[in-house]
Amino acid sequence: MNTARRGQAALGMTLLVGGFCVAVAVGLAFLVLSFLNSSFGYQAAERAFVTASGGTSDALLRLTRNKDLAGLYSVPVGDYTASVTITQDAPAVGEATIVSQAIVAGYKRKMKTIIDIDGQTGELTTRSSNLTL
Repeated sequence: MNTARRGQAALGMTLLVGGFCVAVAVGLAFLVLSFLNSSFGYQAAERAFVTASGGTSDALLRLTRNKDLAGLYSVPVGDYTASVTITQDAPAVGEATIVSQAIVAGYKRKMKTIIDIDGQTGELTTRSSNLTL
């Protein structure tokens, strides 16, 4: 009879320890998956930012070559594409607004840059630049 009670106690303890180990393993798996998802999101957001920045750089280069350039076009940057819009005389005469937008894996980044254009020399000066998430 004493042996049966020890067996029952050992079985209960084994189930308790096993259940605890399974709970810890499930918790660690959840943490690893959430860490991987946040790392992927960060990388996608950074790729979208770099792509939008590349679109802005391309627009600055095109404006340097042709200060009257305006319109909408796309720029391939690596495996991704930036949509670039150049608007002349906005927000004021003698200025241009560049809006470059990129979406990578659902993460959208948009850069808006306002450029002063000297009417006589054609020199470009960045007045402001900001990033929208």
